[in-house]
Amino acid sequence: MIGFWNLLLLINAVLFLNYCVSCSDFERLIYVTGNERSLNSVAENYQKIDIASPQCYTTNKYGELSGGVDPILQKLSDEGKIKLLPLVMNKGFDDEILTVLLRNQTAQDLLLGSLVKEAKKHNFIGWQYDFEHLLITNRDVYTQFVAKSNLRFKQEKLNFSICVCPRSKDYTGSDPYLKFMWEEWNGGYDFLQLSKHVDFLAYMTYSEHTGATVSGPIASINWVQACVNFALSLGVPASKLSLGIPFYHGYWKTVFDKNKGIHVNGSSPSYLEILKILKDNNASLEWDTNYKVNKASFMIDYKSHHVFVEDKDSLVVKLLVLKDNNLRGICCWVAGQEDPAVWDVLSLNAKNHQTFPTTHHTNFPRYTNRDLRETIQTKKTLTKKYKKKQYFLCLTWIMLFQKQFEETISSYSWWEIYFKEKQQEPNKKQEKHSTPFLWINLVDELLEQNKEPNIQKS
Repeated sequence: MIGFWNLLLLINAVLFLNYCVSCSDFERLIYVTGNERSLNSVAENYQKIDIASPQCYTTNKYGELSGGVDPILQKLSDEGKIKLLPLVMNKGFDDEILTVLLRNQTAQDLLLGSLVKEAKKHNFIGWQYDFEHLLITNRDVYTQFVAKSNLRFKQEKLNFSICVCPRSKDYTGSDPYLKFMWEEWNGGYDFLQLSKHVDFLAYMTYSEHTGATVSGPIASINWVQACVNFALSLGVPASKLSLGIPFYHGYWKTVFDKNKGIHVNGSSPSYLEILKILKDNNASLEWDTNYKVNKASFMIDYKSHHVFVEDKDSLVVKLLVLKDNNLRGICCWVAGQEDPAVWDVLSLNAKNHQTFPTTHHTNFPRYTNRDLRETIQTKKTLTKKYKKKQYFLCLTWIMLFQKQFEETISSYSWWEIYFKEKQQEPNKKQEKHSTPFLWINLVDELLEQNKEPNIQKS
């Protein structure tokens, strides 16, 4: 007869595998520019990308299309390695171009005809509009143009999506900056009505802080969640929201120039450039438990410098927002700026994998007994007592993955994030929805009860 613990292991394994499969089904869209670093990043990691969206086409106010896909991307597409969904933008994000184009049916027809022809010629799967600096006075006419575009693209069997600037509410206050953003950048998108005429909205939940603002996270978790909550509250289907993920980072310092005088200037270095900045200034990153990002502050000649990083750690936390809200997928800006480790995370998640054992993709990494032992032993109050039944539940999935899927599981550690937070907020309880690890609270309970599992060194 099958033993009790073996039966329990089997039941937990089935439930856990089921959970993994449900978590892994989302779409990964990666934006790419024409610079060498961005193109090389896509070429090296195409297996972890479902859709590549090159920023390479623009239109003027007459509906004249210009641009083209880089040969490197076109070759990957022709070889069937990636799907191309190019961006088309109002050149320079010029608001006047949109104001004229959205009121000129002839210009719209010319643009749509050119887009269809270009997509057929190069085997694009469709188009994504990245029309920004959309004035709130153009809100209704833009929705009408999107609806018109959708009809044309569907006739040609082309996919169609649009980028939308995020907001956490409809602004009604008098703050000059927020009023400007509402009237000229994010208020022009009627999320609900637009969602009815597209395959999905690329919800650009980044640029919470920019080079033009004070220093701060590119996309703090509370802000991302607030923007998602707002869109969903309007009735936008979760299946039509692609969560914007920043691959770029922020570096703020005090500068001087003759035109602006003394002011704070923000830039967006690549991850490797960020590491060099930190090394040169003997600074290190620390996890911010509120923002859920890594950050650093240091002084140069008695002036403050601030760094906010969007790396593998912050990506993992944002993926929980996607999972908890059952969103369509992610859209990441931009290849070439990223922490290389994000590809390890994205390689664990893919769309349309049918069964778990046949894929290398899962949200959950492999842990050894030593990982858990070393973490638990940092608690000074532990005793040598061991409650087998309770602790067994904590270790079931570790045993399962370590023995059955050792070579397919990334070594990326969700536990790192958990432990960072526990170090800084040791009394904070993990909410049920805040982590996929259902057993973490069980470990906490053991720690609170001063009980230590008898784990052998591995």
